[in-house]
Amino acid sequence: MRHYIFAITSLVCLLTSMAHSNAVVTNSFTGDPRMARNVTLCVHDITLLDFFADLEQQTGIRYFVDESLQSERITYFVHDQPLSKSLTTLTAFFHFQWDRLGKPGSYSYRLSQTAEERKKEELITTTSADSREKATMDEIKGELQAWKRLKSLPPDQLKQRLDLISSDIASSRTSAERESLQQESAVIRSVQKMGDAVRVLLGYLQSLNDLQLREKLERPPATLYWPDRTGIDSIPDEAIKGVEVIDRVNGRIVGNAANRIAQILIRMHSLPGTTLRLQWNVTLLRLGSAPYDTYSGVFPLRQGSLIPLSSNNVEPADWQKNPAMTVPVILTPAPGDAGTISLGEQLDRLNAVCPINLITDCFWRSRLKPQRMQGVPLGQAITQIANLTDHHWDLQDGFIRVQSQTYAALRSEEPPADKTAKWLERDRTETWTMETFAEMVNLPDPQYNAFKEMVQSWPITPHMDVLDTARPHLRLWYSLSPAQRQSGRNQGVLYDNLNAAQKKLFKEGIDTSPYMIGRKDTSLQGAKCVFYNNTESGWGFRRDGRMFFTNQASREESLRYLYEADGQMDEKSVKPYSCVSITFTYLNSNQITVGLCSFMYYQAMEADPLN
Repeated sequence: MRHYIFAITSLVCLLTSMAHSNAVVTNSFTGDPRMARNVTLCVHDITLLDFFADLEQQTGIRYFVDESLQSERITYFVHDQPLSKSLTTLTAFFHFQWDRLGKPGSYSYRLSQTAEERKKEELITTTSADSREKATMDEIKGELQAWKRLKSLPPDQLKQRLDLISSDIASSRTSAERESLQQESAVIRSVQKMGDAVRVLLGYLQSLNDLQLREKLERPPATLYWPDRTGIDSIPDEAIKGVEVIDRVNGRIVGNAANRIAQILIRMHSLPGTTLRLQWNVTLLRLGSAPYDTYSGVFPLRQGSLIPLSSNNVEPADWQKNPAMTVPVILTPAPGDAGTISLGEQLDRLNAVCPINLITDCFWRSRLKPQRMQGVPLGQAITQIANLTDHHWDLQDGFIRVQSQTYAALRSEEPPADKTAKWLERDRTETWTMETFAEMVNLPDPQYNAFKEMVQSWPITPHMDVLDTARPHLRLWYSLSPAQRQSGRNQGVLYDNLNAAQKKLFKEGIDTSPYMIGRKDTSLQGAKCVFYNNTESGWGFRRDGRMFFTNQASREESLRYLYEADGQMDEKSVKPYSCVSITFTYLNSNQITVGLCSFMYYQAMEADPLN
């Protein structure tokens, strides 16, 4: 992350502005002579906590940032502007407030959010369940209609349409137009990856009426089966028409050798939050019970929020009349650019070739491919960037203000920056622990869903599908005291000794276990959960997202084994690892297993684990 601050006079004040309501600015900074000076500032994708720590070190002025705001990230460019004007722009944008502390000449400032603004955000992000469910249903049905229309198109036509949509999104003038194009783009990308498991899921969703779909959104986690089973939710036969299944004879499925299906499982659960979504895990099993096709994903496919947009206008109507906004812009992606970059980084590149006074929010989900522009007007360049990140922009007092269409929702869904930085460091060093994974899955659902998207760009990346499966069990473990955890490792933690919240997690752990297939409700009185931890030392290496590991007794023996597993292995990449396996076993009062979950991860070791 690149950020720098130039202070023509005192920098500190400049940043102070970042979180101030207009009225509070006047009251808090009146009489402070530092506010009359011009400043130049350029920062992107930096947290308020880090920003003010840097600012305090450079200026000696103390800042206290409310804990709820410390992970807030900002991008802000100011070029030789009066500090008072900069402060007004910043505080009007973020709707925070300052309290001034101390005496003249040695003031310090405390940054917080007003109770009124917190209440406004809560009203936005706690939209009624009925309206969110309706929005989700409308989105799913729209995606299914687009899927039905697009699934038979040949691959070359799908690619051509996708290329056209990308340019159409960048140039769209309204949010409604942009959202429609984004939905079609999401569906095309899914069609391009469609397999039998996805076809089954589509067939199942298309078989549901509105009432049934609403029931799926409201119900707790559930698994559906095909062929049907008495007393258990089933997948109707018409839902599997896209898969080559010929007939059922004496309880067996008859088909060609490549498509013999013993069973279809659809696992689903609702993902609450401002973006209400359904998580789907589909597994198609052969007659020998080995999965031959799987799919894990969500509906709606589009990564949009289901709360009202703040504006249908992406750009101000008359920006072309402002000479400063018609300056031609030339942008070229940096050498080696791959994947996506943050909105802040893209705007920083724009600021480098065309200095601008600009402020914007910074959320993880606001990412885009590095943009190439050849002489387009500055206003058009801002519109293109805003469209690709679901933002809108306006002009106020010479400042460009770029804000998310769903600012309050994204703010509530953003994973804490301090925690993600800590986890990213563990990812780089491959020093995962059970505590780390438990911290991850204990994030609120909206933040956890955003985090799962974030880790896709990490160097190693934990297997999030595995964590999804283990999530109820890790959350139970995370809620336990050290004494309870120790008990769980020995004789087991008793359900009867848990508090109400822990009992709920205990029950969820059992309900999400495959051991519950076909069972009636199990009495939890006298039940317990036992944690098993097994660690094996050995050698391994990672390549292309895969882990190769062996527990052979020496490095030489390990190299021979690993060469057999991957002939392209680089011997220098082989290093000591531990393979850690965690198992949660749920036993009823009769010591019968009623729930079980296992997951495994690899941890790098600093020293030879075998010596």
